Amino acid sequence: ASGAPSVTGTGGSLARFTISKDFLYAIDNTELHTFDLSEAAKPNQTNTVYVNWGIETLFPFEDYLFIGANAGMFIYNNLDPSNPQYVAEFRHARACDPVFVQGDYAYVTLRDGSFCESFTNQLDVIDISSIYSPYLVASYEMDNPHGLSVRGDYLYLCEGDYGLKVFDKSDPLKIEDRKKDHVKNIHATDVISLAEDHLLVIGKEGLMQYDATDKDDLKEISRISVSN
Repeated sequence: ASGAPSVTGTGGSLARFTISKDFLYAIDNTELHTFDLSEAAKPNQTNTVYVNWGIETLFPFEDYLFIGANAGMFIYNNLDPSNPQYVAEFRHARACDPVFVQGDYAYVTLRDGSFCESFTNQLDVIDISSIYSPYLVASYEMDNPHGLSVRGDYLYLCEGDYGLKVFDKSDPLKIEDRKKDHVKNIHATDVISLAEDHLLVIGKEGLMQYDATDKDDLKEISRISVSN
């Protein structure tokens, strides 16, 4: 109907494409591709930007695109949505690298494994208040962190075979000491906070919904099983 809002869905921290400002942004292993969606039936590729090798994830926040790569986090602005421009980067040891951004902080998980070619399992908190000079403010040891999501004062972290964790991240220097819950009986790859009290978790078993009303005691609502 005329005047109806445009709905494009909600992406997770492992997403490889996103929609922002009527443009579709997609990544391959080394490049960021830009598509104009002003004519939805005829998407038009407007640009391809080389970023780095091993880029894996793409997260939009305000006027910026945060790109997670094996070698670090890269920041591009999309003030001109058809032509993203490099802004800054934060380098780390080689590892898989999902990113979630909220306010003045970017939350980055690094994990080990043969694909990631790393021996690191940690959550990094990066200050991006000065977008041209991001810097590490805290790093926390984790089990095997994958995707993550942030809403309000809470951070939801997928730990692969080690389940799903909930942290109070209101003080970025005390996240490790403020674990609220740990769901251990699931495999969790990525999580999307659909609302303050509603989580969608993706893992080997399928799609799981959780009631997050009580951050100290998440409750499974439903599960759609998926078999390989």
